Amino acid sequence: MKKIFILLAAVGMIFTACTPGGGLDDDNNGNNTEQPGGGNDDVIPTDKIVIKPSTITVEAAANSYIVAVRSPCSWRATTEEDWITLETELGIDGKQQLIFAVKDYWETEPREGKIVVSNSEEGFSAELTVVQKAFVPIFEIEDIQTLEYDCKGQSKTISVTANFDYDVTTTADWVTCNKNEDGIQISTELYKYENNRTAEVKIYSEKYNLEGRTITITQTPPPYPIGSLVTIEGAKGIVFHFDATETKIVSVTETKANWYNAKTWCSNYGTGWYLPSKDELQMIYVIKSTIDSTLSANGYTTFAGDCYWSSTEHSHDDYAYILSFKYYVSNYIFKSSVCYVRAILAFEN
Repeated sequence: MKKIFILLAAVGMIFTACTPGGGLDDDNNGNNTEQPGGGNDDVIPTDKIVIKPSTITVEAAANSYIVAVRSPCSWRATTEEDWITLETELGIDGKQQLIFAVKDYWETEPREGKIVVSNSEEGFSAELTVVQKAFVPIFEIEDIQTLEYDCKGQSKTISVTANFDYDVTTTADWVTCNKNEDGIQISTELYKYENNRTAEVKIYSEKYNLEGRTITITQTPPPYPIGSLVTIEGAKGIVFHFDATETKIVSVTETKANWYNAKTWCSNYGTGWYLPSKDELQMIYVIKSTIDSTLSANGYTTFAGDCYWSSTEHSHDDYAYILSFKYYVSNYIFKSSVCYVRAILAFEN
């Protein structure tokens, strides 16, 4: 019985002596995992620097990564790649970590870079190959072919899902496009004239050669376009102003009178009609040629190349402002003077 016990003890000593490092590796539960450079993670080589793994594949998005360095001496990490940042540059002997970060990558072919860990005095060196995956574009656009806008100008949003900065262009300066977190906000300006107008908005990516989508923009004219002839309760006028809230028209006929009689003539032209202010006269003058074309086409007298009364009074009670439709000059004169008169009417849209 004593001989059997001695034999079993001898066999146990033999198996123990065969284990690298003098025993089982607690880190891998006794299994010697194969790594670049061979050996166990706990084994520190005496004649070289080992990086595990020696090649690492990283995502296209920016992030930080960690690899193991096993070295018998201190070391320095370097790289020539501007897209790799070393968060760990120096290390000591033994089991260490090398931490590095990569920048966002936007190209559709993978790229490769190197990190070198070395000790020049000992002549030891090892390389880590970093492979960054290619960028995969995501580009999803709401299935809309046309957008219709009214004359007042509106904003509408097209849903776009993309993981890159895409391109947006428009064929008209009255259409603006602004990217936001939901997609693209497409806006139109106020439209004052007759007939529909159209434009195109193109959503695409030149960098990734993605066609995307082309959207047709249509804007409808106002009920009373600039320069159109309008009849309100029997009184005729021509549209000279339109905005989001109101329309203004100027009378098709005119007279000559002093300032006091001018105000009376305007109020008698129709309900709500009045003598225009100095600013309103200037608005009329700016589109005088358009108004004159409508007046002439409908058999009415065009604007005279002379001065027209405004309702704007001077600080001196006896004076009021006029506007010369010949020289586009504003001045003030005695209210008793005689000038041309046109009435205007404003109404809500």
